[in-house]
Amino acid sequence: MRIFALVATVLMIASSAYAQNADPPVFAAFKSFCIDTGARPLAVKAAVEAAGGTQRDPSGLTAVPTMTVTLWDVAVGDRKMIVFAGTMRNPAAPPQVGDMIACNVNSPGSEDASIAAIRDWVGFPPSTSSPPRPPGVTMYEFQEDGSVRTPIADNAAERAAAIAKGVYWSLTLFQRPGVTQVLLLHMPAPTRSVPSP
Repeated sequence: MRIFALVATVLMIASSAYAQNADPPVFAAFKSFCIDTGARPLAVKAAVEAAGGTQRDPSGLTAVPTMTVTLWDVAVGDRKMIVFAGTMRNPAAPPQVGDMIACNVNSPGSEDASIAAIRDWVGFPPSTSSPPRPPGVTMYEFQEDGSVRTPIADNAAERAAAIAKGVYWSLTLFQRPGVTQVLLLHMPAPTRSVPSP
C-alpha cells in the first residue's frame, strides 16, 4: 500500500507540474503547427491532421489568384481553432524568387497569455517599418539561422540579403476583440541570384 501511495503521489506531482508548465493553447498550436514544421504546407498538414484536425472549405481565402491554401478545424486544449497553410506568389518579386510559404493560427478570444509567450519566443521588439500598422497588429521581420533569430532592420538592402539567403521570415500578430491570429511567413532561397535593389 505504501508503494501504491508513493506512486500515486509522484504521478499527482508530475501531473500538476505538467499542468503548470503547459503552453497556452494558441502558442502550443503555433509551435506544433508552424514552428516545428518550418511552416512547410505538407508538414503543417501532417501535424494538424495528427492532432485530429479536419479539413474545411478554403474558398473564402483563395480570392488572390497567386495564393493556394488549405484550412483545418482543430482543437488544442479547450480552444477550437482554424489553421491554414499554403503558398503565395508575390507578383512584384523577381521571377527567380520562389513562392512564400505561410502558416496561420486563428482563435476566438484575446489569447493574451499566448501572445505574451510568442513575444518571448521571438526575443526582440517588433519591427518599426512604415506605414504605421492598424491597432492590434504587430509585425516582426527576422532572419533565422538554425534556431537563432535576428531582427531585420527596416531597409531594403538587409531584407533583400535575407531573402537571397533564404532566411527571411515575418511574424504578424493580430489581436482584436473576439479574435487572435498568428501568421508566420517564410521566403525560401531563390532559384537564382536576385538583382540588388
